[in-house]
Amino acid sequence: MNNIRILLILTALLISPSGAAVDLLASAPTQAGMNRDACDEAEAAAAALQAEYDALLDRHASDPQTQALIREARDAYETFRQAHLAAFRAASKGSVAPMCHCMAARTLAESQQPMVAASPEGDVCAW
Repeated sequence: MNNIRILLILTALLISPSGAAVDLLASAPTQAGMNRDACDEAEAAAAALQAEYDALLDRHASDPQTQALIREARDAYETFRQAHLAAFRAASKGSVAPMCHCMAARTLAESQQPMVAASPEGDVCAW
């Protein structure tokens, strides 16, 4: 059992330099628990990203053309995300595959969020 735990920790370190998988291991000592926790975190990151898109659309409520372009960008990102995760899922094997898939989904959402987030007032390059 200890060998499996060590293997999981090493795998987690390889796929998550930030140590997120190690945190999952500490909070959920079973693979099923780690899978569930990783997917919960991915859902939270996706919800935060959607909130940023909603805020951006609200900020441009008086400009339907800009809103249409924002929606087009959001849809293009979603197409990319789905294709990326499908390829990732196909390459992942074993009981850690669901955890790895959800960790990749979380990373994608978190990396997209700053590009969508509201810019500081006075930023001439803001949305």
